[in-house]
Amino acid sequence: MANRGFVYNWGTMGSGKTWELMKIRHNRLITGKKVVLAKHSMDLKASDAIETKVEFIDNVPVDVIIRDEDEPYEKILRTLGISSLKSAGITCAFFDEVQFMSPAQVNDIDANIVRYEGIEVQAFGLKT
Repeated sequence: MANRGFVYNWGTMGSGKTWELMKIRHNRLITGKKVVLAKHSMDLKASDAIETKVEFIDNVPVDVIIRDEDEPYEKILRTLGISSLKSAGITCAFFDEVQFMSPAQVNDIDANIVRYEGIEVQAFGLKT
């Protein structure tokens, strides 16, 4: 699959954004792809996971929690203990609750993950 760049999936509360993230992530995993899942710390619904309102779906643990002071790219590398996403075999980075990230954090994701590493980003959040 070719790198699709930075894809921002947005919608209103309850519109199924996180459920969509879970489906896309699951499809990548069952085809043997390695992914990373991150969310902003302002999402308090499930401290170290993402959750959906779909009753029969379990919470999905996140790999990285991004705080206001973090540079997302460096935080991911430090947390996973890797020197690059590409060399670790990661093909897609998923971010939930992106509306809580600052413009500088979104720019960091675009500059370092999408442009420098060439890794697809799927970001999910409210339309703000």
